[in-house]
Amino acid sequence: MSFKEGRIGSAQIVSENIRLHTDSSDHRRLETDVGGWRLNRHGSFGPAYLRLSITDQCNLRCSYCRPVSAAGQSSLPQLADDSELLDLVRLVSEETGIHKLRLSGGEPLLCPGLPKLIEQIRSMLPELTLGVTTNGTLLAEAASELRSAGLNSVNVSLDSLDPDRFYEVAGSRGLEATLQGIRVAVEAGFSSVKINAVLIRRVNGDQLHDLVRFAAETGCEIRFIELMPYGHGAELFESDYLAAEEALGFLKHKFQYLGPVEPTGTSSRHRFFVDGSVTVVGMITPVSEPFCSRCDRLRVNRVGRLYVCLRQPRGVDLLTPLRSGDEPIVRRRIREAISSKRDPGVHWPDRRMVTIGG
Repeated sequence: MSFKEGRIGSAQIVSENIRLHTDSSDHRRLETDVGGWRLNRHGSFGPAYLRLSITDQCNLRCSYCRPVSAAGQSSLPQLADDSELLDLVRLVSEETGIHKLRLSGGEPLLCPGLPKLIEQIRSMLPELTLGVTTNGTLLAEAASELRSAGLNSVNVSLDSLDPDRFYEVAGSRGLEATLQGIRVAVEAGFSSVKINAVLIRRVNGDQLHDLVRFAAETGCEIRFIELMPYGHGAELFESDYLAAEEALGFLKHKFQYLGPVEPTGTSSRHRFFVDGSVTVVGMITPVSEPFCSRCDRLRVNRVGRLYVCLRQPRGVDLLTPLRSGDEPIVRRRIREAISSKRDPGVHWPDRRMVTIGG
């Protein structure tokens, strides 16, 4: 999909920003040391932030990911089993190092073997920061067991506090279950519980302050993520894209702004004084301010494909050589994939986000 010059919603995506990703640097390799992620002409790289998608199944039908209209689409073929996923985690770790691993989906809490998988990953990589991204609807019942298994952190997706708007975006009346899941997760003692909200003008553009207030009430950091023209998100992008800069300006009119704090590799972070407490709000800007040069992420999906970029058209097959018992080929493919990590330019895949794990 190509961007159009001019305004998308009320947020300007300027042509200069587009040229930045389509000039002569479009296909250069990222050969720099950034935030601990090393990738250079000598083949030195790591450690990585690995996102491991353990299912493409989900109990919600979010409009930008897998709407009701896509419910009949087939699931991923030839799924790797948990032991194969563990082998791939081990091989990625041995080739690049992994400083952080996040389990995603689909909805990972639908997997009955999740606590055991967490225990096995924790046993293999005891110093690892290990997290999960969830829609929260099943979290209240699972939080304590997941914490005991060795999970450090939880990110919960929550796009609206209004029941009707939640239903509009998620295709479910599960709002109260998600809110309860967040509260129970906080009580369970995870080192970090964060709320992720996709910026969708029609759904939450006028309610961002309500989400920030809920984050302040529960003691969570909240991150707002720009809607991407990716898969089903492309169908909403033209009318519902809301830039992080506009969202930040909206919040500055609602709360006392205390200034920026230390950013992460993919998120600017800001302090606000909200109802008597200081709350941190993150802004993740894959559209208005891409962070490719700071990205340390790798993704492995449930069919054993490695993606070095969310926007990579086709992943690298690691499962076939693994099943053939050819670990040297798996290792070589990991190294080659990472050493070819490039700026993705303006390309946005038309596949469903759920097939790669977000």
